[in-house]
Amino acid sequence: MLHQFYRLSYFSVLFVIISVVCGNNERNVMDAIFRNYRKTVRPVLEQNLTLHIDYELRVYNIISVDEPDQHVTFLLWTVRTWKDQFLTWDPKDFDGCTTVKVTSDQIWLPDIYLLNTLDIESISLTDTDYIDLSYDGQIRQLRKLKAQLSCVMAIGEFPFDTQICPITVGLWAYNYSELILHLRFPVVGLAPYNGDPNFAPIMGNNSEFETVSFTGVEVTSKVGLFSYSELHYSIGLKRRPAYYIFVVLIPSYLLTSLCIIGIFTPNSNINERNERVTLGLTTLLFMAVILNIVADQMPKGKEGLPLLGIFVLYEIGICALAIVLSTFIIIFHQRSLTRDWKPPAFCFWISGVRTSKNNCGVSPANITRNRALAYERVSPDGSANRVIDKNVERQTALLQSVCSMFQGAIESTEKRLQEDEVKKYRELIWLTFFDTIDLVLLILLLLLNTLISYILLG
Repeated sequence: MLHQFYRLSYFSVLFVIISVVCGNNERNVMDAIFRNYRKTVRPVLEQNLTLHIDYELRVYNIISVDEPDQHVTFLLWTVRTWKDQFLTWDPKDFDGCTTVKVTSDQIWLPDIYLLNTLDIESISLTDTDYIDLSYDGQIRQLRKLKAQLSCVMAIGEFPFDTQICPITVGLWAYNYSELILHLRFPVVGLAPYNGDPNFAPIMGNNSEFETVSFTGVEVTSKVGLFSYSELHYSIGLKRRPAYYIFVVLIPSYLLTSLCIIGIFTPNSNINERNERVTLGLTTLLFMAVILNIVADQMPKGKEGLPLLGIFVLYEIGICALAIVLSTFIIIFHQRSLTRDWKPPAFCFWISGVRTSKNNCGVSPANITRNRALAYERVSPDGSANRVIDKNVERQTALLQSVCSMFQGAIESTEKRLQEDEVKKYRELIWLTFFDTIDLVLLILLLLLNTLISYILLG
């Protein structure tokens, strides 16, 4: 037991001594390398040498996409490495100490910027970032940024659009002969760097957008007499359209179809025609409410109205066309009844096809047959004359004069009845004709609505 206690005490003392030695070595390294160091001087031994910087960019998350203002907010992870020739030491002189941690305000840093940024914020737990420094002068700096970048939106296919947003990394003060930026790893689409899944360039997506492409190339840009090294990244964001399909597109299509069906349903021709216009106007009001809901969400760009706005306007136009056609049908139907218009030949053809079994006895043949029956009932040569007593022939002339009076009254009544029956028959012809027009317009407008929806959204 005592032997184990001494062994444990021995290892504890040894651990403390090693920690103190390593801590002292790191402090000695810091004192040695920063003795005559100037952080404002480019870290090359000769002025004509070019400093090469390796840069790695990873998109940790897509925070938001603002279509009206045309900018995207990313959460970015960056890694940049370079060699500072002034910050080197021999590990043998410091008991094998090969790496130290330094703060970003102690050493020279390249002025690397996101050139198309609107606003940028560094995310760090401390005021200064800690940087890895190796004995050969190799520096590795990791940064986490919240960047709001400008992105010109192509809104023509909204909400089935794919946005290509650039991320431009460049130098501000140093030209191409002084500093050159390189991709730390080749950017091949969404494939992980070096084939390691833990080093994917895109680590998270937005709830409305998914990343479909990511590229990066090294570019040399010329500004005036000087050339500058830049890295041009491009990220493709494809919108998930499910929200707009189920909230806007399908309700708009169904409302327009119900509007057409309600306006041109033939079963409500007689007493409810005036209500059809009210139905159409109510539908237009609902369409305007839907358009107002998505108006603030639709991006505004030089391409004009997006696909979603065009679709809603077409739906409103179809409803308006249905209301106008229904109004004309109401006007012509009302005037055909009040002004006793004679139906054209094609109206009789349509009514003959559709009312041959249910013309309700108002055809001209029925009118002639009714007239013949009436003459038979009141003719002087009929049964009324047969009941007259042959012995009272003197009353024949009186009865004949009375029959003539009745016959005149009957003929006048028959004429009025015939006019009423002809009027009812014409009304039936016009009613059948406008029923047919309603049915034809119902089918045509439903087909037009479906065809336009398929062409625009197919």
